[in-house]
Amino acid sequence: MIADFVIWLVKIVAAIAIILFVTIFTQRIASTIADNRRQRRRDEILPALKGYLIGDNSVNDLVEVIGRSLSIAEPLVIDYLKDLTGSSRVKLLEAAQALGLVEKNLRDLNAIQWAKRDLAAMRLGIYAVPETVPELVKRLRDQRMEVRYTAARSLGMIGSPQAIEALVEILDQPELLDTPRVLEIVQSMEGQVSGPLKQMLSSPDHQPAAKLLAIDLVGDLRDYSMLDLLHEILNSSDKEKVVRAIKAIGKIAAPQSVEEILNLVHDRSWEVRAQAMKAIGLLEIKEGIPFLVEGMSDRAYWVRRNAADALVTFDELGCEALQAARDSEDEFAKDMAAYELERLGRYGRIDNGEPVMPTSDEPQQSVDHRPFLPAGGTT
Repeated sequence: MIADFVIWLVKIVAAIAIILFVTIFTQRIASTIADNRRQRRRDEILPALKGYLIGDNSVNDLVEVIGRSLSIAEPLVIDYLKDLTGSSRVKLLEAAQALGLVEKNLRDLNAIQWAKRDLAAMRLGIYAVPETVPELVKRLRDQRMEVRYTAARSLGMIGSPQAIEALVEILDQPELLDTPRVLEIVQSMEGQVSGPLKQMLSSPDHQPAAKLLAIDLVGDLRDYSMLDLLHEILNSSDKEKVVRAIKAIGKIAAPQSVEEILNLVHDRSWEVRAQAMKAIGLLEIKEGIPFLVEGMSDRAYWVRRNAADALVTFDELGCEALQAARDSEDEFAKDMAAYELERLGRYGRIDNGEPVMPTSDEPQQSVDHRPFLPAGGTT
């Protein structure tokens, strides 16, 4: 009885193994056949696509060759669009729309599978058709973070006014999309974002945190057209906005900002004074050297520190000012000046016990300044 049971068990296991083998073998054959069929269709479509681009056949001819093989044609179209510019790109976009590829991806933006929505959002960014922006904006609120980020990147690639405005607006909602990622996308668009940023900074309808990010973004983009607005912000009662605006002005390094910076060296807020000291060094405002010397006697440590560090950027003039401060009666100034002069002695050279900045015909060595913290960060 046991022997019969074992024999039947072996037969069952063998039958299952045979079925599995046949199934896998059949699937592999079917997959190979499908791959070969796709390759043959690709080999038929590719010459027709090239012929269309060089003008040998019409869009109707291309549509006829492709037929229902959109899944094979679209990767080819996408690859070409990544490299084409000008009239060739416009021509290929006309073919993509005639084939219904843009409409297909717009439908896929509402697919149940998030991966399908994500892929559709990516492709629409490559097509970069402005008419697709409203649907991509909706995906900024997709339940999947991956889809939201891809939609944001695609909006950046399209770069239309509506797309840019949507990206700037999303800075107000960090719970939907990681703010640094949005900033990265917006920064890559450079001069295109001036209008929406001005609108955000001028409007009372945006959160303070979003406005601070917008000010930082203006500085990162070094947008000269925003200087007047930054100068207006310097008159704000919001201390943090003023500090961020000074930092942005320092990055832009515009000569017309000199007076505004110098007006802030005696601000009642030590954070503002500290950032103003840093800006004097960044903009190399020579008439600001006396204020830097005065700043080394400030009651706030970070103002003194930023003032001393800023003096280093003025080479010989700064060295002379530091030497004078070291010999003064003020203990705060003496301490800061002594520290900076000690560093200059290590990075420059010493003559008769006095540190001297390297001359133009001597090897230049960079001085690694201490961080300008906490007013404005280290850069």
